[in-house]
Amino acid sequence: MPQELRVRRNGQSQACEVCRLSKIRCDHATPVCGRCALRGLICVYHSAPMTRSRNTTSRIETLPKKRSYSYNPSLTLKEQQPSLHVNHRPAETSVFVKAPTHYGTTRLSAVFSASQAGFDSVIPDTLDEDIPASQVTAGNFNLTTDRDAAKRAQVKQAGKILLSFPTPQTCEVLLQHLDTTIDIHVSPTMIRQCLQQVWSEYGCHLSHPRSTKRIMEMSSDLCQNGKSPIVLSDEVSWYNWFGGPYLRWEMIAVLYSYFGLAFKCLQEWDPVFELPELQGLDRNTAAEKMRVCAAECLKVCENIDTKMNDIMVIALKNTWKLHSMIAPEGSNEMKPCSGVVISASVTAGLHRLALVTDETPLSEHRTALSAYGYFLDKSESIFNGRPPMLTLQYCIYRLPLDLSEDDLYGTPEEFASGKARLDSNGWDTSGRIHTTTWVRAQCLQIPIREEIVELAIGVNVHFTKQQIDNLNTKLDEVVASYPAKIQYRNRQHWVQKKAARELYIVTWIHLDVLRCRFLIERLNVSRSYSTGQALLDVAQEIMKEVLWFWLNRDELLHFNYSFDALVVYLGIPSSGVLCEELIKSTKQDQGGASLNFLRSDVIQSLTMFVGFLEWIRPTDSNYKLCWKLSKAIKRIVDSVLNAPSLTIQSQQQQAQSQTYFDSLGSYNRDSDVIQDESLAVGMDDLDDLNWMSTIDWTQGEWLDMNQ
Repeated sequence: MPQELRVRRNGQSQACEVCRLSKIRCDHATPVCGRCALRGLICVYHSAPMTRSRNTTSRIETLPKKRSYSYNPSLTLKEQQPSLHVNHRPAETSVFVKAPTHYGTTRLSAVFSASQAGFDSVIPDTLDEDIPASQVTAGNFNLTTDRDAAKRAQVKQAGKILLSFPTPQTCEVLLQHLDTTIDIHVSPTMIRQCLQQVWSEYGCHLSHPRSTKRIMEMSSDLCQNGKSPIVLSDEVSWYNWFGGPYLRWEMIAVLYSYFGLAFKCLQEWDPVFELPELQGLDRNTAAEKMRVCAAECLKVCENIDTKMNDIMVIALKNTWKLHSMIAPEGSNEMKPCSGVVISASVTAGLHRLALVTDETPLSEHRTALSAYGYFLDKSESIFNGRPPMLTLQYCIYRLPLDLSEDDLYGTPEEFASGKARLDSNGWDTSGRIHTTTWVRAQCLQIPIREEIVELAIGVNVHFTKQQIDNLNTKLDEVVASYPAKIQYRNRQHWVQKKAARELYIVTWIHLDVLRCRFLIERLNVSRSYSTGQALLDVAQEIMKEVLWFWLNRDELLHFNYSFDALVVYLGIPSSGVLCEELIKSTKQDQGGASLNFLRSDVIQSLTMFVGFLEWIRPTDSNYKLCWKLSKAIKRIVDSVLNAPSLTIQSQQQQAQSQTYFDSLGSYNRDSDVIQDESLAVGMDDLDDLNWMSTIDWTQGEWLDMNQ
């Protein structure tokens, strides 16, 4: 084409369409620019780029296309044929980007973004213009050269992260445990599909021995993709939301975080740790290595100014979850992390999704992330005793449909078939239990949990017994609304009929309900509306369910990784109530007051709980906390059994209890043992449960039971 047609109105040379839309500097070579020639792209110099339509769909269609993907889960990663195709997606070209609907009128650019159309008519394609030559240099520095050097350094630094990407052999092993990570943010279908695309597109780059040059090429592609807004639409195939031609650093972070979660799910003796690339690593160190890589991927996203999106929210959430499985629950390094995840979710607009009349795979994908994020905020608020970041006043959320992964990410016919199996309330009538089943059950409790938080940690909040009774009534109504497949029944009636995964989910749903009841009864006790009998009964029931996990640890082998968190979230609070009432029952013999319960049952439960605590592995994040707690509870039980008022029968029971303690067995703690003899307490020291002071995050007056 004639040279004069490639001169812009500002006198600068016109860039080709690929470079212009990708926001990279074009060398203006004819007929194909150097960048396009190097990467084998179709180079086009548009005759009138300033008059083109701004419709996003039409702009995407003008770009060079990659081949389309068809997901075939039967293929292994090793069977993927590596081939490289590079794709660059468009960046936003308006100087004033219109804010999504979830931002209000107080935002700094609200006036400009509200008048988007008017500004575009007078300053079109402002961001596409090159810097005039007269402004390129400043002092002794060449800004263009400095930027290019910074970009090269950025790509090089980012590429180092890819050197730790697991081999196909390791990936195959880790994928076998994908279904044991039950989390709406860990989609087995998305993980498998993305890994298949990674090895198909970049298999030659990640093959061993890994070449620095090839790694840098892959890093450059990921960085380039990350600079453009992510495409989320029902017109784009679901697997291209996150991978394929749109593979980005945040999705690599999702993969790394999953690898870390998978390592934590393994046993210490798993053969995968004997692979050459993992020699010398155990489940903890391997998981930590993956966590660091995931965190570095997120830093790259920050450096290249990647806009917050759903995939980044997933990456942040999974990285935080992995960190919590490595660091102790409630530690200072973990407390800010939940706030980062919730803030990211708000920035991505997941707290206020548009209401839909006809559900689609994309809308259901985002709905599930939105609903669980809102539940997560309440859960963390209760656990840490801090105010929530989100309330119903600022949020819009709805329950995701009870669909399986195959329904959601399958063909349109499978999605329609899955919807057809739902009842009028959105539950699957086939009897199957999905990850979304658990999310729906949890989210039905959100209004109750939000009210509990308001009453428990609100400033100068006064409430009546009627308000507490209403919460119990609401919780009863929620439980009654659950479908039969997750209604808690006497476990002996159906334990043989359900798989371990279903048993795990149903029991956790029941524990979620019991946790709500526990918190409600603590509110009753805090205002002296109750003697504490109901609280004790709930604590005993929670302890029974917690011990059920331990007693069935062989059947739940693939879920053992979550047992230490189970102890922290539910075992510690309920054991505290049991210990307190056990001490009061001893003082009852000396004229004190106590509730109605069988002392032998409580002692037996606490004795078994000590066995559970000592069973926790040294590579579990809460191992030291569990070890301390086991010593504390043993001292309390011994002190109760050694009380002067005990009968000969009780003394015999003490001897049997001590024999049981000695027979439990535990891990060798030569390197992890905590020498803390200050836990040896007597009855006079137990009035205020001083043993709880060894757990700093349980301290505070957010719910003073003596108020």
